[in-house]
Amino acid sequence: MVGVLRSYDFYQAKLLEPIKAALVLPEVVDESKWWQKTHHYADPEKAYLFRYVGSAQLGQIHYNTHLVSPKEFNSFWDFLNPKWKGKMEARDIRAPGTGGSAIRLFYYNPEIGPEFVRRLFSETDMTLFRDRRQGLDWLATGKFAICFWCEGVEKGKQQGLPLESFGLMKEGAALSAGQGFLTLVNQAPHPNAAKVFVNWFLSREGQLNFQKALAQAEEGGPDSLRTDIPKDDVLPKSRRLEGVKYLDTDNQRDAMKPVMKLVEETLSAAEKK
Repeated sequence: MVGVLRSYDFYQAKLLEPIKAALVLPEVVDESKWWQKTHHYADPEKAYLFRYVGSAQLGQIHYNTHLVSPKEFNSFWDFLNPKWKGKMEARDIRAPGTGGSAIRLFYYNPEIGPEFVRRLFSETDMTLFRDRRQGLDWLATGKFAICFWCEGVEKGKQQGLPLESFGLMKEGAALSAGQGFLTLVNQAPHPNAAKVFVNWFLSREGQLNFQKALAQAEEGGPDSLRTDIPKDDVLPKSRRLEGVKYLDTDNQRDAMKPVMKLVEETLSAAEKK
């Protein structure tokens, strides 16, 4: 079984078998083939929720190339420059969708933190949207110069729209698993078949095929935590790089609760002004 929220639910309900015990293929067991030369798990016991994806998350902030020079931005704090007040939009993070890992990066990175999140939504006259097509259209047509968490930017670039994504900021980046969790359900009807699949999927061949298959997705393929496979199918923005400070944004189930509380309070206060 793959996925994030459902995996956590199954884990808390004690419906999972330790997946660690099912890893038997030598190239899977060999932790030197994995990022940081170790297997990565999302549960305290390091036995149930196996993470096989660790994509770089740079903040998911995009801009109109006719209106913005990326050279003006070296830090996330640069987005609070009054110059951009009223010229930025953001997908409403309160609705399900993209941006969760990015805003956790802002909130939990000690060089950014809750103060940045509060000011981002209280001082910039940020316009929120929920319709992904509308948000992208506003950015492409120049109604807004900068968009937090717009979707479809890569496809728009391919179509010749004046869109681009901001690169690495000095505060570092997040490391996101996305949907890249693998688990074993207990009392499964065919446990041996499941173990065969797990070992193949986490093998070099399995992870290479996984990256290639998802490379066809709109936002590109994720970066497998296996380090002995090519990364040609992973977009540069999603590739892990040596020497970059990465904040793990998937290390706890309830990480979004304080973030959303702050966003709600900040937006409510702004609406009352």
